[in-house]
Amino acid sequence: MEERIGFAGDWHGNVACATSRLEEFGAAGVSTVYQVGDFGLWPGSGGKSFLRTVDATCEQSDVQLFIVLGNHEDYGRVKLMRTDNAG
Repeated sequence: MEERIGFAGDWHGNVACATSRLEEFGAAGVSTVYQVGDFGLWPGSGGKSFLRTVDATCEQSDVQLFIVLGNHEDYGRVKLMRTDNAG
């Protein structure tokens, strides 16, 4: 079975941009998306809202999202995140 993979970048926490791209990927049959920098991992309620919305959109669009952090991320928050056995 063929797996379709997509790439995106520089969302900078822009909800409209992120959700529309994820919806487009899902509609095109892309099951895995790699977001390759400047995702938008921000502190505070805005950052939490962005993550919740992106997560819900991934679920609705049947897309699995992997993120490579960029230089405009909240690395303090990253240090607090849970990791799996592989890190």
